[in-house]
Amino acid sequence: MLKRILILIEDLKVVNPLFGSLSTEFEVVFSSGNKNIFVVLDKFRPNAVIIAFSDFQLAFDCCSALRLNPHTTNVPTIIVSATTMSDEQIKRSYCNYFFLIPLDFLKFKEMLYHVCADDPYYDC
Repeated sequence: MLKRILILIEDLKVVNPLFGSLSTEFEVVFSSGNKNIFVVLDKFRPNAVIIAFSDFQLAFDCCSALRLNPHTTNVPTIIVSATTMSDEQIKRSYCNYFFLIPLDFLKFKEMLYHVCADDPYYDC
């Protein structure tokens, strides 16, 4: 069974081709920022969530919401951004990993395999 990756993105028309290529090795679902994230999470039950918003505060808020919800607190979150952030900002975001665009795709995919090793919904 393929591991499940949820990619939260602002505009489904502007999907990074690298994210699309993940679908050959993972079950990938894209969701735009205007949907209720918890409805999507509850249905799909991803092994990891990638957050790719240009507004870093929105990504922070999304990570915080995931950490505060008891059903998703253990789901690994990865923020992908074209904007450089300080280590302190990344720490305050509550994300597990931060990747700067352009992505080192091999390292990114290796990290995904690592974080998807467990099913976070059964670790609670």
